[in-house]
Amino acid sequence: MSMPLYADPTDIALIQGIRDRGSIAAAARSMPLSPAAAARRLTRLENHIGGPLVNRGSRTTTLTPLGKRYARWGAEVRALWDSLPDHPDDPGTDTVYVAVLGAALGPNGGAILEEVRHRYPSVRLVEMPVTARTIGDPIAGGADIVFGQLLGDEERELGWETRVTGEWDRAVVVPAWSDYADADRLAPTEVDGPWLYSPAGDRRHAKWMDDTPVAEAPRDIVVDTPWRVAGAVEISGRPGLHTMMAAPYMRTPGTAWVPLQGQGRGVKIGVGIRAGDTRAVVRSAFDLAGMCHGAANLDDLDA
Repeated sequence: MSMPLYADPTDIALIQGIRDRGSIAAAARSMPLSPAAAARRLTRLENHIGGPLVNRGSRTTTLTPLGKRYARWGAEVRALWDSLPDHPDDPGTDTVYVAVLGAALGPNGGAILEEVRHRYPSVRLVEMPVTARTIGDPIAGGADIVFGQLLGDEERELGWETRVTGEWDRAVVVPAWSDYADADRLAPTEVDGPWLYSPAGDRRHAKWMDDTPVAEAPRDIVVDTPWRVAGAVEISGRPGLHTMMAAPYMRTPGTAWVPLQGQGRGVKIGVGIRAGDTRAVVRSAFDLAGMCHGAANLDDLDA
């Protein structure tokens, strides 16, 4: 199932109206939309999410479990977003560079950025992937806002303003056939090497991973982005370092992801901007991400 890219207030009102009134036509009249427009909108939303939101064909139209989850997700996210004041538009900003480390956007990141595009339609959002060469300070490399790993010293070391939106264990990624695949948790010393070589990028990240042997691994394979780890593990058979946060997005059928021990080495994911950046679109993106990046995932809500 894909995550809706935008918590559209009309889509949310339509689904809630169907829930409350038992009819697509009645929900449409309350908005107002024509029944035909409402039906088209509902079909488009269902195709985008990847499943039916309503039970059709009976006298009373009811929501499916997926529809109930969507209604709850949409109400939560829109309430959070609508509670944030709009920042005055900044006509001098036409492009914002968004740096993303691996899967750090999370399940709601697409919706956050779509909301920014909706609020500031004249501003282009341009992606800047984070690699080992830029992980040390993506903002110094040209990014305006960063979704990624936070080590906790960005304010002091880099001059950022940050908000942590979640924390996960590190992960060791191993082949699915490995003896380690069924472990509940592993320490770095329990995993026989060699591991996959992952360049740290800077001294701050090197310290975070210095209890693992990744820096001493053979250099015939260099894994310099998070998206390459699972494939490299499958092909080489060597274990690789990652985060449990990324497992739902980057796990492949041939890999297993096991939490990796390490005192004080959890993975904090969040958002950062340069301290004092008052540009309207950047500030709005930062506020939205800080408030809603950790909002409920559609797939995690009970019906």
